[in-house]
Amino acid sequence: MKPWVDRIPIILPVLWALVLATSPYRPWISVAIIALAAGTLASLLSKTHRQSISWNIPLGVWVIWGLFALYLVGFLRFWDINGASIKLEQKLSLLAMPLLWILSGLTWQKVRLPTYLLTLAGLSIAGVIMIAGSVLDWTETHNLAVFYYDQFTLPLSISPIYFAFVLSILLLWPIDEDDVPISRPIHRVFRFFIWGLLFLSASKLFTFTTLILVGLKWMRSRKFQWKWWYAMIGVGLIALLTPTALRTYDVVKSDLSIVRQDEYRYDTEFNGLTLRLVQFRFGLEILREQDAWLFGLGPINTKPALDAKYEEYNMYTGNQELGDVGYRKYNFHNQWMETTAAVGLFGTLLLITLFFLLMMRTNLLEGASSLVLILLLFTFTESYLERQLGLVVFSMMISMLFKPSRID
Repeated sequence: MKPWVDRIPIILPVLWALVLATSPYRPWISVAIIALAAGTLASLLSKTHRQSISWNIPLGVWVIWGLFALYLVGFLRFWDINGASIKLEQKLSLLAMPLLWILSGLTWQKVRLPTYLLTLAGLSIAGVIMIAGSVLDWTETHNLAVFYYDQFTLPLSISPIYFAFVLSILLLWPIDEDDVPISRPIHRVFRFFIWGLLFLSASKLFTFTTLILVGLKWMRSRKFQWKWWYAMIGVGLIALLTPTALRTYDVVKSDLSIVRQDEYRYDTEFNGLTLRLVQFRFGLEILREQDAWLFGLGPINTKPALDAKYEEYNMYTGNQELGDVGYRKYNFHNQWMETTAAVGLFGTLLLITLFFLLMMRTNLLEGASSLVLILLLFTFTESYLERQLGLVVFSMMISMLFKPSRID
């Protein structure tokens, strides 16, 4: 029997894969990270494994560590404010995940297959739990809305857009079907199930975007062949076109004059576009009024400042007796504005540099470019570096993308 230290190179890819595979189960994220940290530290006890560690740290990793340093300084500036230490703990993923990846000596080839398989299993189990919970709700309410968006992901208390985020990453994962150790029909059933979960948990526009990126990935692989099951995908694409077109039409016909109003009412109607534009406008006003362009307000102060704007413009702020907080539950819904408000233009410049280096690292002809694109597109609709799930997934993905052996 092999000594346990000799098994570490086998165990580590599985521990790393668990981080993404357990992402829908929020209490398990910390457990997965602790397990990964323990495995990494244990690996240092192995002389042979220590020799495989590469200290040639890519520039992109230094950039993300620089971003973490800006956040650290921002928190220290306002350390006496309640909640600063908790918010800083969330940001530790920006420091820890790239460091653990480097210390572990892992490569893309080592983690590619276990991460895909475990994530496929983890998301499928999560989907079964959500469907079961929705069915139970439907037997009581007879309302089909329980199978869609917020109500669909309620059994796991996870944001539907974040669940869809991980689903999209899985669907875009550069994997060769020949490498998957299960039969093709069973694998395609699992993939079809993941597509169904994406359709139920995400907006049609987000689903359609993922579908386009997956299509581009297939074209790059040069293995696209016209078979009957591709025809089924074509039918699914046509089925998605109508709701996507309707959604696009709703966005295009948005009354953008709402964004410039001097005051709002509790019943002012916003859609996804106009609300985000109003929030972006508020961010610009906050930065101008507090002259915080260079260094930001501090990460702990962005949400109170935005809440004050909601109140200043008379937007609906909820009913305290019912526990309803209204628009105060929303952040900027834009990572670029969130970062600028938190740590200033220096932080935004680092974030731009990070994505530029990612695109240069992968280039548009490689399979990993779809992963970079979904990470980039998500920054325009969500402030995902303000949530632990978003931080963990983002930090994990960029760690892998900046140190590939070969990804396409």
